[in-house]
Amino acid sequence: VVAGGRSSAVSITLMALAVAFGTSILLFALSFEPAVATRYNHSAWRDTPGQTDLQTATAGLMLSRTDDHVGGRKLIRMDVAALSSDAPVPPGIDRVPGKDEAYVSPALATLMASMPVDELAARFGTVVGTIGPTGLQAPDELTAIVGRDPASLRADGARVVTALNGTRDFPVPSSPLIRILVVIAVVGALAPVAVFVASATRLAATR
Repeated sequence: VVAGGRSSAVSITLMALAVAFGTSILLFALSFEPAVATRYNHSAWRDTPGQTDLQTATAGLMLSRTDDHVGGRKLIRMDVAALSSDAPVPPGIDRVPGKDEAYVSPALATLMASMPVDELAARFGTVVGTIGPTGLQAPDELTAIVGRDPASLRADGARVVTALNGTRDFPVPSSPLIRILVVIAVVGALAPVAVFVASATRLAATR
């Protein structure tokens, strides 16, 4: 670089930037799947299948999921009831809420504060805390964990579990056409980077 002067420095700098940019894209691609897997694992407990008979169970945790919407955004409500002192506690909270108690996500708490009580907050009872990151797919997710009476959850057909799922399969598009489009999009994003790196390296090598 010193011997070649300013033009040589420009070429070497361009090559270094190209390699750095290409490496950043590669690292992002490698980290994408683990990051998304972690996101889905945080919500795996919500879809834990029933493990004991609903009508005869005397221990464990009762679960019932309801997908709702508020203000055009998806709202996930998990109704729970502990049947015994050793019932599993959903991630992100420190205890199973009692009847008419609720834990809400930070985004839902903010939304509740901005709307009339009878339009949103009244759905959940008394809010006793917020759900931590380990119980949410994303910081802006609208989620509520609401304590219910076991008898009412039995009538609603809830599930009874003795342990909560900690992992969830990575969702794969079911349509072959969507899979092909994803591959094309990935190749289309990486191809210009590869050309940029190759061109910058070739220019510097020629000089």
